[in-house]
Amino acid sequence: MRPGNVPEHLFPSSFYVFSRHSFTYSDTFIQGIVHVYRKDGMTDITGRETIFEMRKQSLPIDKYAREFRGMVLAMDTGLGMLVSLRRFMTGSFNFVAPVPSF
Repeated sequence: MRPGNVPEHLFPSSFYVFSRHSFTYSDTFIQGIVHVYRKDGMTDITGRETIFEMRKQSLPIDKYAREFRGMVLAMDTGLGMLVSLRRFMTGSFNFVAPVPSF
């Protein structure tokens, strides 16, 4: 399997809801929606940061400034995602793996 080539059965192309801690307030969680899709043999991810979170950080709230994009990589026990906001010089690495449910 090529890096970046995540099989459809491992992570289907779709819309996904996520939640995470706020980067600025440790007692706050942020929810959002991302779109996972395939293009030119790569698995990509895109979404938008919430207006609420951008406003709290005094950042622009237009749809282009809030957009983030990235790529999904198949890793040993899960999936890695490299994601960054447009026109920003920072990014984040996210790792997800299956967890048994009881």
